[in-house]
Amino acid sequence: MAGWLDSVGRREALGFSLCGFAVSSVAAGMSPVPAWLVGARLMQGAFGAVLFSLVPALAATAVRPQARGRAMALITTLGPLGLISGPALGGLLIDALGWPWIFFVNVPVSIVVAAVGLSLLPAGAPLRLPDRAWFAECALLTGAVGALLLALTFTTSRGPAWLLLALCSAPLIARWARSPGSAPLRQLVRAPGTVGPHIALSSVAAAIGVVFFIAPFFAQRQLGASASAAGAAVLAFPAGMALAGPVGGLLGDWWGSRRAAVLGAAIFTVGLVLLAPMDTAWTLPDLAWRLALAGCGNGLFNAPNMATVMTRTPPLLLATTGASTTLARTLGFALGPALATLLWSTDSFGSDGMQRAVAAAAVLSALSIAAVARGSAANARPSC
Repeated sequence: MAGWLDSVGRREALGFSLCGFAVSSVAAGMSPVPAWLVGARLMQGAFGAVLFSLVPALAATAVRPQARGRAMALITTLGPLGLISGPALGGLLIDALGWPWIFFVNVPVSIVVAAVGLSLLPAGAPLRLPDRAWFAECALLTGAVGALLLALTFTTSRGPAWLLLALCSAPLIARWARSPGSAPLRQLVRAPGTVGPHIALSSVAAAIGVVFFIAPFFAQRQLGASASAAGAAVLAFPAGMALAGPVGGLLGDWWGSRRAAVLGAAIFTVGLVLLAPMDTAWTLPDLAWRLALAGCGNGLFNAPNMATVMTRTPPLLLATTGASTTLARTLGFALGPALATLLWSTDSFGSDGMQRAVAAAAVLSALSIAAVARGSAANARPSC
């Protein structure tokens, strides 16, 4: 996708992805059978991936470099706000109009975004179909990610021998790395200061995936909370992200994006370390404030980290970076719950397993600090 986005106009790609997202949303809402719904959701995810890849590139080119942190803060803040409002809005829509409307509501939103975006963006290179090599590369990457996720999933229910399935990912990734389509990503990796933010982004996303998977079970099974009370406690995390997100953007523009990203990752790690004991003597507020602290750290981290990688990216590879950061984040969110399930199962899904899972999330978060700090130190060295 990254190479294709770099070869077509931003305006054209935005119109195409919004149209496809709206059409697939209608198809999902009209699903007569589960198989139809699964197919429509796959289409929706594909067009959504294009949108997620476009947004950072559009934001990076729309503002001057000195304001890039604030622009990224806007993007990384809207996500948590959607996470907070989405469940409540979805529940109201289902109660009032039925489940199809959680998909139909995407249509007017897509129309409004398209009207604004197409009126502001200049025309660019026309759309073109990807070649057969592009589809082959997608199959390789999909197979590699699928093998890894299936390995973690089957290991939980069928034993550790299934971890060997993850080895199937290695030859698929190696084959893709030798393909022409990987050239933009190889060029991006060679750009100084771009690898660390990608590693940090994926590590933080995986840690969030672990926490969001484990925390509701802990609240209900160990603390005896109702489903609604557990949901309210878990929402402390995205609330913290939404509050701290704009601050992270301002701090990154004023203090330096890398230092701000390290600070945010450090606060996020502290929040997870405090959460790791998963003490059954806690109350819901005890859980909520720890989640809120971790959320604030993540909010401070997101925008400076994105600003860092966008600033270090060559201008012709901005769309590639948008796609690669989306992939890094998505992989983390996908791997997090699988890793949490695996570690939780080592204790027959008891409290000790929950502690191990959250402790692993804290380790992943600490890795993000090292990744960003190491990149900063590497950039500070004088070149020969």
